Amino acid sequence: MTNTTKTTKTVSEKTVQEFTKGWNTANPEKIADLFTEDATYQDSGLPAAIKGRTAIKTYLQQQYATFPDSKIALQTAIVQGNRAAATGSWTGTNKGPFPTADGKSIPATNRKVSGEWAAFVTFDQKGKAKAFKLYSDNLAVFQQLGLAPQ
Repeated sequence: MTNTTKTTKTVSEKTVQEFTKGWNTANPEKIADLFTEDATYQDSGLPAAIKGRTAIKTYLQQQYATFPDSKIALQTAIVQGNRAAATGSWTGTNKGPFPTADGKSIPATNRKVSGEWAAFVTFDQKGKAKAFKLYSDNLAVFQQLGLAPQ
């Protein structure tokens, strides 16, 4: 492993840790700052990727409005060079409206939800995320919220 590869890995590992800290302190500004200006954020629950740091920050603010006590637990993180794969769990209480893909929203259910997730990240040379892909069981979340049949 070259020094450049070691440096990229170390910086990328730090970004993964900072993302977890930012998420668990409900800090969308801190999380958004971990992304490049032109980053993409793909979530399996969204119809299209979110493009750009500003749009990512707006999306995260909406997430915290919907689940203000949202927390993640990082279970596994594997960083190799400028790429990372991570798995973990998520909990939150639906205290705000849940936006839908058609621009409408579902009223808060005040129900607690939990689930597991996997994320794949590509970083630039400075350790900023330039591509983020999140996968989770969205059906299970909707079932826990009482919005889909069991």
